[in-house]
Amino acid sequence: MAALTGLVQSVHQLYLARFLLGLAEAGYYPGIVLYLTYWFRQREQARTLALFLTGYPVASILGASDFPASFWARALAALGKLAVAAHS
Repeated sequence: MAALTGLVQSVHQLYLARFLLGLAEAGYYPGIVLYLTYWFRQREQARTLALFLTGYPVASILGASDFPASFWARALAALGKLAVAAHS
């Protein structure tokens, strides 16, 4: 869904694409936190959640436009999403 935002032709299509992306990802964070509570003991949950939350800054650094590997990081992410969608 995020890769499709590059195909929009107008501002209204961009608004619609971003809204649909928000709907698709709305349950991602609460779902991950819920699964982490199932998989880890209570004393390990804080460390695990902290590790999960460090993924956002790392992704921001790798996705920065001046970072040399940003093109490859985005390309691999799009290919991974396409592979998952084709497999589903």
